[in-house]
Amino acid sequence: MPTRRIYADINALFTGASALVLDADVAAGASTITVKNITGVAINKILFFRTPGSENAEIIATHASTTPTGTTVTLAATLVRSHPAGTLVFVIPANQVRFYYASAAVNANSDDSTLTALASAQAVDPTMPQNIYDDTTQTSGYYFYRFIDSINSVNGLYSDAIPWGASIVQFLEDEVGFILESVRSKLCHEWDERFSKQTAFAEINACLRYMQGKLKRYSRFLVANYALGSTARGTFEFTLPDNIYDNETNKSILSVRVGSATNPLIPLDEKEFDQLLGDVAQTTVRTQPAIGATSLDITNSFDFDDSGTIHIYTSGTLDEITYTGVTRSATAGVLTGIPASGDGSIAATHAVGTNVWQGEVEGEPRYFNVRSGSMRTYPTVSSTWKNKKVVLDYYQEVTKVDSESDSIDMSRYDAVKHWLLWQGKAYWRNNGKADVKDDDFIIFSGILKDQIRTEVSGQKGKMRPAINTISYRPNRRGTSTSFETS
Repeated sequence: MPTRRIYADINALFTGASALVLDADVAAGASTITVKNITGVAINKILFFRTPGSENAEIIATHASTTPTGTTVTLAATLVRSHPAGTLVFVIPANQVRFYYASAAVNANSDDSTLTALASAQAVDPTMPQNIYDDTTQTSGYYFYRFIDSINSVNGLYSDAIPWGASIVQFLEDEVGFILESVRSKLCHEWDERFSKQTAFAEINACLRYMQGKLKRYSRFLVANYALGSTARGTFEFTLPDNIYDNETNKSILSVRVGSATNPLIPLDEKEFDQLLGDVAQTTVRTQPAIGATSLDITNSFDFDDSGTIHIYTSGTLDEITYTGVTRSATAGVLTGIPASGDGSIAATHAVGTNVWQGEVEGEPRYFNVRSGSMRTYPTVSSTWKNKKVVLDYYQEVTKVDSESDSIDMSRYDAVKHWLLWQGKAYWRNNGKADVKDDDFIIFSGILKDQIRTEVSGQKGKMRPAINTISYRPNRRGTSTSFETS
């Protein structure tokens, strides 16, 4: 979040202030000063040496009990700096400033009950004509400040309300606003229809995608121990997180673990996973059936045997249903000839969308595959492996930016600035044509190469364990499993 900088002008402390003049040089460490006239000075007064913003300005109080006499003023502490004869010494009403916040522009001097102090009172800095408070918490509302005499416990008047939007914005180096201002300032050009801030945001996002595309597995984008869901009998598909970098392949997944299994699941590509399922037929319930119904509406009835047995799992319980006929359709299949009662009948109501299986293997999940935003696992879980946590380690997509207060995800956020400078010159100076020989593009490319070269993920590149080749295949329509090793 950008910093909102609030200024308190200490010149206000000098309105009507009495001024003393040093009559002799005074060295650092002195506890008394000699002035031409002590008019207006007394015990427990606050003295300001020199003028606001002076490098050697300092604030110190007069002594709490020793009254100024003649031309001598005794101080409450020793001076930090030396001051020559003729230096002006002002008697000011405060030595601290405190900043406040309210949601509405109230008259704080009449009622300050809605004000919240942003921090403790801070000592007035005499070397800065405007004292500063940096706020990173508020996103709207109003700021106030007042000066305080901490020696005599006297509060000054509150300032007028300062709108949140009118305060000075100080962006951090990794924030979009800082990069935008750097580019605008360096190219000496204001945002316009050729290269607007909206276009700049689009170019920043294009840059971030380009950088991540060169190395998908940046360690800073790893999300570890993400709870993807829990296992259930008859379920083999889980929806992947929205921010995963690649939701079409296994590339963005580092590890998948189920329950207390010590070994992560083995990734398979599309072809391997389809071969693993072999002759398994799977679809979903199209219309919720009644208990004892003699037909079942399913979605896709192709691949199912002309007659046989199907499995539907509801609430972790297997319903084994037999049928004698099939109406073939890719979207409106029907299984017919189901017994009205007894073995093979529909013994439970199965919700629309529930998986319908034929020839599946139950057991401990060992493999996974990613397709169209979902992760599929196999074998389907047996009763031993139901209700187990599915944990995912994955690489997320770089966060898009749409606000000046957004931070750049990349560790080398300076690369984005050079990309934007390169694009700015293309839009403003070269009719939109980007020059790959441009100095800023060359610097950007160098930073990106360095980032990739020095990236240490702490992970091995290959996910597949280095063991003997294992073929894990269900038998045709069977429930047994065969292993072939070499």
